[in-house]
Amino acid sequence: MSIQDVLIGLIAILVCGSVAYFFILPSADYASQGEAKLYMDVLPTAFVKQPTIITITATSASGKMIAVASGEKKETLSCQQDPCYFSLTFTYAAPGTQTITARVDNILLEKKIEVTESVSRCLDGTTDGKCSTPPLHCEKSQLVSRCSQCGCPDQKICQNDSCVNPILAFSFISFDPPSTYYTGITRSASYTIQNTSGYEADGLFLLLISSYDATDNLLRESAQQVQLDALQPFETYAGTFDAAFPATAKFVRLKWYDQPDTYPSSTLLGESSRYSITVTTDTTPPLPPSQVAITSTGGNVTLSWNASPSNDVKTYRIYQQNFASGGFTTYSVLTEDNQSPYTFSETPESLAYVIRAVDYAGNESEPTQPVFGGAS
Repeated sequence: MSIQDVLIGLIAILVCGSVAYFFILPSADYASQGEAKLYMDVLPTAFVKQPTIITITATSASGKMIAVASGEKKETLSCQQDPCYFSLTFTYAAPGTQTITARVDNILLEKKIEVTESVSRCLDGTTDGKCSTPPLHCEKSQLVSRCSQCGCPDQKICQNDSCVNPILAFSFISFDPPSTYYTGITRSASYTIQNTSGYEADGLFLLLISSYDATDNLLRESAQQVQLDALQPFETYAGTFDAAFPATAKFVRLKWYDQPDTYPSSTLLGESSRYSITVTTDTTPPLPPSQVAITSTGGNVTLSWNASPSNDVKTYRIYQQNFASGGFTTYSVLTEDNQSPYTFSETPESLAYVIRAVDYAGNESEPTQPVFGGAS
């Protein structure tokens, strides 16, 4: 091979390398020729009808024109300093692959970007057309209630695309009042209620107790809140309530409501039939207890007694002797207790104690014989 052939080969390599450099293998981010360089900064993706910002930087190109084009838009930029910077905005009408080109003299820089449909989101980050926390649905960047698509939180049902509390229903199975109520005296009564709906009953409810006279005139109403804990369909709940009724009361009706804090606008969920009650004015005191005993041990005094034979005793009232004064003895109430025995601290003096039975009408029995206890 002659020297001439070698030189021809080298020239061919140089020419082909130059062509490949300028026309076949341009850089995706910058291109150069000699000392001049051209840079492009743009995100690899863009959204339809949303601005796409392109930044062009040129070095060693002062006094030259830079042509930038993409799609149907073309810009001609005048580089007046070194380096020079330009920021341009392109907007694309349809999705697809778009090419952005920038040229100065023989430097060509091009970059491809993917244009996709724009994605709208709600404030919580949910994309349009998707469900957020039930029942919320993202529509045109706004969260709206759409439980028909997104469901409801536990214990709620979907009605007209809004989550509401299910309509519960209850039936009163029984009511067990005491055999006798005494005028104006509070007594306890028990009842049983059943969840007759197809939904779990959980939360706070309201029991309303209404009394009526013989001609069904409303006399008095009282209410109490009741907490139900996951009462399943057709399960029962047994509860008690305390109430007092006027002398003319003959009947009681029980009603069950939801949401006590909104009563009387709460929803009535169940109502009993009329239950008969007996109310009387009691003026007969009970019989006193018997066999009262007192013991002192370790600084404590214990009183014990046998129960009164009367069947309407509510409690026992224990009286303690006051200091003797003026030749007579007085007593003051030490405590009330509903059963024997009762223990208290020993007193420095030996004092007398008596016990009286008290019935539901507030009548007191005669006192027992006094017993003595305390320090001797």
